[in-house]
Amino acid sequence: MYLRYYVRFPHDFDFNKGGKLPGFYGVIYKKENEERSDTDRNGFASRFGWRKGGEGIVYSNTARPDHPVNISGKKTWTWELDRWICVEQGVRLNFEDFSQGLLVVWINNKEAFKEHGYDPRISDKLRIGGLMFSVVYGGGDRSFAPRTDTSIDLAGFAIGAQRVGPLPDPPD
Repeated sequence: MYLRYYVRFPHDFDFNKGGKLPGFYGVIYKKENEERSDTDRNGFASRFGWRKGGEGIVYSNTARPDHPVNISGKKTWTWELDRWICVEQGVRLNFEDFSQGLLVVWINNKEAFKEHGYDPRISDKLRIGGLMFSVVYGGGDRSFAPRTDTSIDLAGFAIGAQRVGPLPDPPD
């Protein structure tokens, strides 16, 4: 699956220690009746995020006991301030006992990061379930919170089975 959207951090945005942006989530589907499990212990999330100083990352939570959190793309891009940025993520899930997963990130239509062997899956029944749409400062304590009121602009969301690519006329 592929995801594309635009994000704009205002000129005075406080990145503080880090946070998370929208991205994919996945859940276990039972094959018999295509019913899904709603427990987060069975799923995964693969979301864009930021660290101190605006360092861009992809933050993945998984149900894998051997690797519950994966931070990808460290030190490969930095979020610019006061400018619309086209972000895209492509995810191909691995299969049990055979890791052929893939995570690709494009920033402003340029490949910024690629991870072969991306491995969030605990079962072949786990599938991408949709878009997790939340923006949060994260880390488990108040020290991650912004020191002043802040906002983030988001626009141009699209998902698809093929790479979506940037809009012909990006947001103003």
